[in-house]
Amino acid sequence: MIGNALSGIRTNFEKAVCEFKFLKNHSYPDFVYATQASELREEVPVFCFHSVEPLEFEAQLKFLAANEYQTLRADNLHEYLTRDKKVPSKAVLLTFDDGWQDLWTVAYPLLRKYGLSALSFIVPKWISDDEIHYPNLSDHWDNGIPLDEIQQRARDCGQYITWRQAREMQASGVIDFQSHSMTHSTVFTSDKIVDFLNPRSFKNEHKIPVLKPTKNGTQQLRDLIGIPLYTVAPRLSGARRYYDDPRLRDACRKYVSANGGVRFFSKRSWRKELEEVVVKYKSKSEIEDRYESDAERDAAIEYELAESKAHIESRLGNTVEHLCYPFFAGSELALRISRDCGYKTNFWGWQAPDGSRNDYYGMEHRYEQVDITDFSVGESLAGRRTNRFADDPYRVVRIPADYIFRLPGNGRQTLSQIMFNKVLRNLKKLGH
Repeated sequence: MIGNALSGIRTNFEKAVCEFKFLKNHSYPDFVYATQASELREEVPVFCFHSVEPLEFEAQLKFLAANEYQTLRADNLHEYLTRDKKVPSKAVLLTFDDGWQDLWTVAYPLLRKYGLSALSFIVPKWISDDEIHYPNLSDHWDNGIPLDEIQQRARDCGQYITWRQAREMQASGVIDFQSHSMTHSTVFTSDKIVDFLNPRSFKNEHKIPVLKPTKNGTQQLRDLIGIPLYTVAPRLSGARRYYDDPRLRDACRKYVSANGGVRFFSKRSWRKELEEVVVKYKSKSEIEDRYESDAERDAAIEYELAESKAHIESRLGNTVEHLCYPFFAGSELALRISRDCGYKTNFWGWQAPDGSRNDYYGMEHRYEQVDITDFSVGESLAGRRTNRFADDPYRVVRIPADYIFRLPGNGRQTLSQIMFNKVLRNLKKLGH
């Protein structure tokens, strides 16, 4: 418990350091830094959310509504960037990655309440066919269902929204669903072993390259416990996948199974023992591994983009023409393939301070003691801090949702207030 707490504190400290680095290097739009901002300068800020809390999210929507901001759809942004249409002077785009369950329980009811809309990038692999109606904030307001009951039933439903919920939200016009790739996957990128699959890895299962995507990912990982983990990168980063030696993988897995299974990882020496298994194997056997070909890599990326688009369109009946890169990590290759698949825009994250690798992305999306390598956003987003008329629609920049309160308007917060609230929020999450 103490170790987990210290790890959480360290991670939050690292996040704060990264955030200050972004601010110091002016990685965000000018309005974030302006002491007094009276209006936006012909730009469309795109804000990035993942999970939201009722009080905090409602405060953000109140601020937008009170200051008469309009929320655009992705199609509107595309028209603006391609010079087809001029947008209002007070226009923003709200985006949600992954399709977390609180998109249904919290965000959707509050957006309807304030007459605003949003864009959600979803991963078809993660969405279930559960047809049960799960209550949200509207049921709390209208029928008095307690908030704790709503939250518990949301947990029972699973981490992500269901297709039933997505259909209702899409049909309402409040939330438009677009692509976040088919599987949100990563791939091994080298023969450098940086860890071994262990029980602490399961909480981030979707970030771990596995042999085959399955609906029951956690069970598959349990069956593979002990296998080597190598350097990784997001699938759409363009890195070629490394296929490790299945016999070495099997040797590590069998060693763990023969020495207590999950209980093996309670030993202080578990990692050292597995490293010795690897050394012993390499001393007796020639490693049989390989890298995928360029053609295999390109086909895998095309699958992620084309299949996601087709799947969402068939399930929701909408047109899918907008892509958001998982882990904020794309590539010129993925950009080209996305265009060929029929996407009109690509959404990224925000530019790294040094113009190359974004350490914040790697820190946010790593799993236990495994580095994400081999990807960069520098070349794709170089010089981009906001979205202006005639900018490249395949390089849409987003910024953290905290900075909604730095938009021009009444009730605008100072950067100190925003950073304090952000640290406080992270500490509260750590307490839970």
